[in-house]
Amino acid sequence: MATPRRVRSSKIAHMSQLQGDLEKSFQGFTWTLQQLAKLLEKMPDDKDIQELYGLTKNWFGQLLMKQGKYMEARKLFQEAYDALVDVYGAVNEASITILNNISVAYVNVEKYTEAREILLQAIELAKELKDVAQEGILQANLGLVYLREGLTQQADSACRLAWKMGKKHKNPDAIEQAEYCLDEIKATLNGEKRS
Repeated sequence: MATPRRVRSSKIAHMSQLQGDLEKSFQGFTWTLQQLAKLLEKMPDDKDIQELYGLTKNWFGQLLMKQGKYMEARKLFQEAYDALVDVYGAVNEASITILNNISVAYVNVEKYTEAREILLQAIELAKELKDVAQEGILQANLGLVYLREGLTQQADSACRLAWKMGKKHKNPDAIEQAEYCLDEIKATLNGEKRS
């Protein structure tokens, strides 16, 4: 079992990140991951340690994204995904979130094909889990990737599907993401430069 000190260290590093103290957060994640790696060497089958290791890598990846270190973040997200699949199996809620994080990292380095493939994998997981809230958000994100690839019709279809899903299931996050996506499509068609 992960010791309470390591659990607290991971949470403190995550809280530091959320509060904007990125240096303290970086140090905290680095130290915590080193300690967890040592524990995993001694107890490789301990699911609690594996879970904390995966969650900490995901949080650290989010920090690296904020620092613009997208490929380093993608690597940590992949390691987090692998660790959590070992703990929970392939079909789990955490995997959906982490796959979305991986796709965002790919988008930030303009690797749209990879981002699309990862999002399609996440959408399949969301369908399997019957998580329509996540599926709607992922569809909108897929639409944004299609748009970046210049595939306007596919982008429009994905974003409209996300909007319909959000409306049907009363999911404001999916609706908001879908509306953002549709606005980006409209701006692109009108020749506006958007970020």
